[in-house]
Amino acid sequence: MPKNPAKLRKLGPDATDEERAEASGITVDELRQQRREHEEHNKLTMKLWNKKEKLHPDLIPFVEKSGDFWFIKHPLYNNMYSAKSPDHNALINYQYLHSKNLAEERLAKKDWLGYIIAHEGPFQMEVLHGLVNHLADKEYWEMIGNIFTNMDNQWQYKDILEKLLTSDRPKRSSIMTTSERRKLSTLPDEIQVYRGYGIARFKEGWSWTTDQAKAEWFARRFAALDHVKPKVITGTVSKTDVIAYFGRRKESEIVCRPKSVKEIFKITMNSQ
Repeated sequence: MPKNPAKLRKLGPDATDEERAEASGITVDELRQQRREHEEHNKLTMKLWNKKEKLHPDLIPFVEKSGDFWFIKHPLYNNMYSAKSPDHNALINYQYLHSKNLAEERLAKKDWLGYIIAHEGPFQMEVLHGLVNHLADKEYWEMIGNIFTNMDNQWQYKDILEKLLTSDRPKRSSIMTTSERRKLSTLPDEIQVYRGYGIARFKEGWSWTTDQAKAEWFARRFAALDHVKPKVITGTVSKTDVIAYFGRRKESEIVCRPKSVKEIFKITMNSQ
C-alpha cells in the first residue's frame, strides 16, 4: 500500500521517479522494477488474449451457468466465462496456474495468511476453516476478522461461520482492531441494529449494522438484479452477545448470532 496515497494521486504525469517512489514508500529501483514487471505482464496478457487453447482440465468441472451468464467458480479462479466463445482460455489458464503455484509456494512455507489470500475471496473462509489447527489463538481471530469483513457470501458458509465465530479459543477480542474494541466499549448495553436484504433467505445472518442508511444501501444493492423488493429490519442485541464490532469498511458492523437479535420488525425505508 502506498506510504502516502493522497500525495501519490496528486502527482501529475511529469512527476519524477523519485517523487513517485517517495509517495509509494519504496526505493526508485523498486519502483522501476515494478514498472518493468507491469510492462512484461501487459505484454504477456496481450500475447495470451486470443491464443487458441483448451480450458485447463482442473477448471472444467467448475464451469456453471448462473442466470443468463456462465462462470468459472474455482477456489483459485472465479470469474465470468464465455462458454460459447472461449477465446481467452490461454489467459485464464495462465492466471489459474499462477494462483495455483503461488498458493502451493505459500503453503510449503507455512505462510498461512498468504496461502488463504492466494484464493479467490468467496472461498477464503472455507480455506481458513481447513487451516485452523495450524494457527495460534491470536492469529486465528485476526484472520477471521480480516476475511469476514471482506466476504460478501456469508450465506454460503453459515455452518462454517457458526463454528469459527463461536469458538471458545482464547483472545477472541483480537478479531477486532484496537479502535474497533474501543468503539464497541462505548456502545450501550442494548444496541439497536439494522439489516438490509432482498431475497428472503438473506433475512437472517451474522452481520448487522448500527447505521440504518448502510442497511438500506445493502438492501438496494442487488434488489434490481434479483428482481426483489429491498427490505430493512431492525431489532436489539445485548452487548454481551456481540462477537465483534467492525468499522474498517465504514459499515458500523455488528457481528452476533442471528438468534441474539430480539424484537425484530420491518421498517419503512427512506426514499433515495
